[in-house]
Parts: sequence; structure tokens; C-alpha cells
Amino acid sequence: VGAILAEEGVEVSEEELRRTLLTPLTNYQGGCKIHRRYSVVAKVVGSGVDTLVIGYSIGSYRLGEEGFKPLETAKESAGAKMFVSEPAKVELFGRTFGVHPRGIRGYEWVLVNSDVAVAIARKAQGGRVFPEVYVTYRSEFLWRVGYVAAAKEFASWLAIWADVVGVRVSRMDVCVDLAMPMPKLDVTLEVVSRARKKASHFQVKSAVEYITGGQVTGYEFGSDHLVGRIYDKTLEMEVSRKGWFRDVWERHGWDGKGTVIRVE
Repeated sequence: VGAILAEEGVEVSEEELRRTLLTPLTNYQGGCKIHRRYSVVAKVVGSGVDTLVIGYSIGSYRLGEEGFKPLETAKESAGAKMFVSEPAKVELFGRTFGVHPRGIRGYEWVLVNSDVAVAIARKAQGGRVFPEVYVTYRSEFLWRVGYVAAAKEFASWLAIWADVVGVRVSRMDVCVDLAMPMPKLDVTLEVVSRARKKASHFQVKSAVEYITGGQVTGYEFGSDHLVGRIYDKTLEMEVSRKGWFRDVWERHGWDGKGTVIRVE
């Protein structure tokens, strides 16, 4: 703070700066008084894109009907043994996928592996109705190589068998992980949001507080396409079985014991 003030030509003594920063914050917004002293030290142990969904508009497929036969066969095989946990496998241009027994909402095939989930429409229409290839990049893939490298790697593979004429990001969750205690927020006084429908939506879900075992474990603000969350990632990690996050955090100085808070 002192360095920023100095750049602006403002002279302030260290004592004045310390006294100002430690003074409780008082503000009035809509008749509500906010009065609190903040003294939490947080360490960034991870930051990046945790969720990425991209739609690719396809002008034409280079596979032809014959090229789709392996997908048809794998899909039929998956349907025949749909109560077996191991999905039917197919190899497509050097990559191995599991094939779902059913498509989804206009997509004939759904392929999955540890990096991506790919929904493919049978007919290429240049994206006039919806993107013919719809890809969800998995969290571990994004954290392992970064979202830019992940998107480039998939696009290179897709270009082998499809003519891509348009690309559109459908969803992108940007986040930062902080080694710090779970913050305690008064959601009625301490939430300032750009979320649309904020006023009419507030009592329903624009500010939601999650409680587990009598303790606050997270908050959610906004709705639909504009959402913010603050929650206990160490707790969520145990539920989602994403133990690999420990390696990510430890590389950035996490002690392996404290709470990690996700802001996304």
C-alpha cells in the first residue's frame, strides 16, 4: 500500500499507514452499518481455471459414415452391458475413450476419458443449431497442463477429423485457493455483487450460506451464468475424492494440514 501511495506522490509515515490499515472499517450502504476489523493472513496455494466447457462448430467431418462405425459399435456394446461399471472402449486417432450407451440432447455419442468428456453430433451444420462437438475439460487435466495448453491440445486432435469453423466458450470457472481459516461473513451486510437480478433474487439464492455439522463451510452469490462461491475446498476435496489437489497446493507452500479456501 505504501509503495502504491508513493507512486502517486502521497507521503505517509509508516506509523500513519499502520494506524490507518488497522482502523476498523465503517461504511454505510443502504442503511446497513458494516464495522469489523480484518486481520486474516492468507497464502495463495493455487490459482487458475478449474472448469472449462467449449463448443466447437463443425463445417464438415473428415471421417465419413465409415469413420463413425467404431463409435456405433462401441455405443451398442455399452448399451448391451449398461449395468457393468466398465464402459465400452474405443480408440479414435490415438486417444482412448469410454463410450456412453446413450447420447444427450442432440448429440449421438458421448466419449469420456481422464482428460475430457466429448459430446459429438452426427450431422455437421456449421454450428447453425448448436456446436456439433461439445467438450468439458476435466479439472485434473486443467490443473496439470493449464487451460491454454489443454485447449490447444484438444483442438489439434479435433482438427485431424473435423473442420472447425467456430469456437465458443460456454463456461469458465476462474478460481484461487487460499490457505486460511474459513471466513465468517454476514451475507446480508457484506455482499456486494454484480450478479443480475440481485435485488429480486436475494432472498432465494443470491447469497446462500452453507453449514455442515454446525459450522459454516461456504457461501454462494448470484445465479445462472454469473455465480461466485467461497467454500472449504479441503472438505469438498474429501467428498469429491480429488486428493491430487494436495500435490498442487504443496508445490505452492501449503503445510499439508491447514484449511484451504476456494474462491471461484
